[in-house]
Amino acid sequence: MKFALFGFSVCLLVSLYNPLQFWESGVRVTDAAKAVIDKIKAGKEFRYRIFFVKNETVIDIESKGSRTSTYDEYLTN
Repeated sequence: MKFALFGFSVCLLVSLYNPLQFWESGVRVTDAAKAVIDKIKAGKEFRYRIFFVKNETVIDIESKGSRTSTYDEYLTN
């Protein structure tokens, strides 16, 4: 399963980064994904982020676009 986050999708990120939610579901967030989430909370570093659920146990980051990335670049990722 893949999902993308654009611009101000911080609400979803906060729920993804809630450890209690993942202890209950058994899904954990990788350190790389946590680092990206922290950068998102701190400011507008990325245009988009694409996360994926690997083996139904781990959420990891697949790709991210810089602030200058275009929608066409997102579609090719």
